[in-house]
Amino acid sequence: GLFAILVAEYLRRGVQTKRDVERRLKLRYAGAIPSLSSTVKGRKALEPPHDYVIAHSHSLFAEAFRSIRTFLTLSPGAKPRTIAITSALPGEGKTTTSVCIARTSAAEGLNVVLVDADLRRRGSSVLMDYDNEKDLRSYLAGEATLEDCLKIDPLSGLAVLGTHSAPDSAYNPLTEAKIRELFDALRDRFDIVIVDTAPILGVAEGRVLATAADRVLVITRWKKTSMRAVEAAVMMLLDAKAKITGLALSQVNIKKYASTGDGDVYAYTKKFQGYYQN
Repeated sequence: GLFAILVAEYLRRGVQTKRDVERRLKLRYAGAIPSLSSTVKGRKALEPPHDYVIAHSHSLFAEAFRSIRTFLTLSPGAKPRTIAITSALPGEGKTTTSVCIARTSAAEGLNVVLVDADLRRRGSSVLMDYDNEKDLRSYLAGEATLEDCLKIDPLSGLAVLGTHSAPDSAYNPLTEAKIRELFDALRDRFDIVIVDTAPILGVAEGRVLATAADRVLVITRWKKTSMRAVEAAVMMLLDAKAKITGLALSQVNIKKYASTGDGDVYAYTKKFQGYYQN
């Protein structure tokens, strides 16, 4: 009975370590993204995460997103131009990750566009204050040019292609053919295309977007999202022939994570204090 309880608990628990990612999920480990609060000692961050990475570009928090981007761009294979960032469920941090990777990359001088392809939640559009009347849906419908639909972030130079409102009809512009045409156009215009998709388990177009992308990064909330949910999402992506490059853990408490023995750089944070300006 005790053994059965332990097995059930193991199956129910969330993804917690690098070992979980590599041994149980059979994916490459992309790294851990700390919660902002766990990187700021003795005080509370005054900015939200997507603004903090710009205001504190040399912080430990901002460095985590540069590390994830480096993992994605330097992984074996052809150099990626379109990177889809997704998750199994809502609330795992994929939108914050998408915006922060895109913003830190653009601030370094790369030509980057962030595509908010989660049409129902519009998370990236909200964070980046996207209010263009001519938006992603306008472009896909052939009603506007790409340049008409882009909004430039004044703080980083990031180009944002989002939506100004949630859909009010059953029509879905994100068909496979339209998505491939969109990605081809963006590859010609930008160095890196970051695509914030809908969660895989609940919204079908997330899989279509992931399949069309050059690489896919799966975001999983540390210790919260069940192993079964992640396994189901990964299986869906693999069945769709999506190119999963790896999985990153989000909202990690770096103090507790380091104590597991899978702490990445977080086990050595004190040795790098001179490199970070939080």
